[in-house]
Amino acid sequence: MILFTLLSVVYFEERFDRGWERHWVKSEKHPPGKPFGRWQATAGSTPGNPSIQRGIKTLDNYRHYCISSKFQKCLTKEDKNKPLIIQYTHKQDRPVICGGLYLKLFPDGLDQKRFTGGTPYSLMFGPDICHAHTHFIKFLVSRNGTNFNMNSHLDPNRDGHTHLLTLRLFGNASFAIYKDGEQIHYNTFKEDFDYEGPRFIMDPYDRKPADWDEREWVIDLDDKRPDDWDDRKLIPDVNAKKPAQWNDKLDGEWEPPMIPNPNYRGVWKPREVPNAGYMGIWRPRKIPNPDYSPDEEFGVFDDLCYLGIDIMQDNAGSIFDNFLVTDNFTYAQEMANEVFFPIVPLENQVYFRWGGHDRWEKQRDWGILDVGNSKKFGTDEHGNRFDNQDSFYDETRKKPDLSGVGRVISDKSFKERDDL
Repeated sequence: MILFTLLSVVYFEERFDRGWERHWVKSEKHPPGKPFGRWQATAGSTPGNPSIQRGIKTLDNYRHYCISSKFQKCLTKEDKNKPLIIQYTHKQDRPVICGGLYLKLFPDGLDQKRFTGGTPYSLMFGPDICHAHTHFIKFLVSRNGTNFNMNSHLDPNRDGHTHLLTLRLFGNASFAIYKDGEQIHYNTFKEDFDYEGPRFIMDPYDRKPADWDEREWVIDLDDKRPDDWDDRKLIPDVNAKKPAQWNDKLDGEWEPPMIPNPNYRGVWKPREVPNAGYMGIWRPRKIPNPDYSPDEEFGVFDDLCYLGIDIMQDNAGSIFDNFLVTDNFTYAQEMANEVFFPIVPLENQVYFRWGGHDRWEKQRDWGILDVGNSKKFGTDEHGNRFDNQDSFYDETRKKPDLSGVGRVISDKSFKERDDL
């Protein structure tokens, strides 16, 4: 990777080798009596290659986690028009019930020891999962004190495998998101973020004319009720007989009981016909929005200096690893070819030994996934992660290779999809 290093600006890179604690700072500003959760450097319980997959893992349930690290090189105004790539791997060593798996980027000047969930950030990216009702990949951009969320809903992976997430900002107000090397989303900031407000708004002073007719159908005044229309729901029972013991003086005048009318046709209503004077649903006219504020700098970053993890987890077990912030997409690809793609078949093999072919059933029992969705998440009957139509996996990767020698599918990583 020497050549790519020379051609790239690597603002931040972390693979959690020995000594990682020296450049990560744990926040000390926790609520009284509620300490932050603990971290452990580990490859997890089912690694394919422990030396490559060593990351930091959350240990405590129902805890808030706050930890951050300063960039090796801060992004400044000189870098504002360059592409920006943010990438990392995540894995659930235990089934995720409710917890964040996202990261945040901060401008220069972050007080790392007082870093909390309320600390202003510049960008947030990554999965957020909570039971069945919340599961999406977050992408938020903070601008002028307001956090704007991406409108598109993207499903994260929720199994026990290692997954690679990549956010690619192109420098031309567009971006792409990759999951396990496959592009799953592409859009522009203007289309996917509501940061400018509407260009036009309804005129609040416009009023509907008094003669505006919104009735699409009207009663046919020429329609008359038929003479034989019977709208009596109940009629006297003509076959009923007055009881012999009935005393008109004591019991009153006898009346036959009422029974359902077999000829009942319901309440007559005149038919409706199209309204010749129908003018449509009235809406106030649109006028230019005085608060419309085009922002050509949205999604352009000129001050990034820290990467932080600020998450709440009901159940711990998340492993974060291989953080990268760079301006060179090829460098991100090459790093993925070193730390992610080679471990996939090895990790699959460990799952086979562990009983991973049954993991969809296990996760169904854990209440995380429906077994019927297994194909959606790209698995075969043995638990291999691939999709015959859209996957970046080639045929050799469907058969786990224990050799671990050389790169796997370096020519197919980060596949661009044509249907986006």
